[in-house]
Amino acid sequence: FVNRQICVNHICITFVCLLVCFSARKYLCGGLLSRSSGTIQSPLYPSNYPDNANCLWEIQVMNNFRIALTFRTIHLQGGCQNDYIEIYDGPPNTSPLLQRICSGYNVAYTSSSNLMTIRFHSDSRYSNRGFYAEYHSFPADQNTSKFPSLNNVFFAKRLLYPDFICQIIIC
Repeated sequence: FVNRQICVNHICITFVCLLVCFSARKYLCGGLLSRSSGTIQSPLYPSNYPDNANCLWEIQVMNNFRIALTFRTIHLQGGCQNDYIEIYDGPPNTSPLLQRICSGYNVAYTSSSNLMTIRFHSDSRYSNRGFYAEYHSFPADQNTSKFPSLNNVFFAKRLLYPDFICQIIIC
């Protein structure tokens, strides 16, 4: 509750108002990833991702390198028609779709070049925990089986910025 006082010509009236505050979680997702290795996660992971999220990550590593991408965990809501991840072998809009996925553990993909795109979409209904993935680059002339597993490495960064929106609704 908030007290408000209005005074006119030395006559004051005090109002008691109801102040309602709620958290509006902001998130960042998508972007260009140009390091030789890194992580990708759904917005707000490991908390539930927001409704109506549309994120696009473009991974671009050095020329003559390829990308190994592994989704360590995927928990999306509503099957692959509602919320999904799409993996493209190259830049967005011009590359073949490798797969649309919505669940699984340790799901792995390898690019044919130094470019790979990941698109995440959620609809306006329900959500779930989301996903966490790791990627690393390797020389194009080497086999992916020569690289150690990243099972015990966790690089996640949470990109949340809690904010509060308050509004006086009853006086």
